[in-house]
Amino acid sequence: MPKNRIFFIFVVIIIIVSVILIFNYIQNKPLQPPKLSLSEEEWDFSMVKPNDKPAHIFMVKNEGDEDLIIERVRVSCGCVKTYISTKLIEPGGVS
Repeated sequence: MPKNRIFFIFVVIIIIVSVILIFNYIQNKPLQPPKLSLSEEEWDFSMVKPNDKPAHIFMVKNEGDEDLIIERVRVSCGCVKTYISTKLIEPGGVS
């Protein structure tokens, strides 16, 4: 009987310590930095006729745990005009 009791106490102690460690990990989980995710990485308008003004919208998502701040957007050609609807995207947000 004493061996069973010691084993039971040992198992209970392991469970309590495990629960405390898991709870502590969850409470102190480090935040992931902002992570930019695009709907597409590039877009090809192909042949554009004179006086046409084609447009394409890229969806930007923040997959991190902190705010994503977009400071600038660069394009591969000076003939392309860009517009940003918002410079701040909250975690999980889409713009």
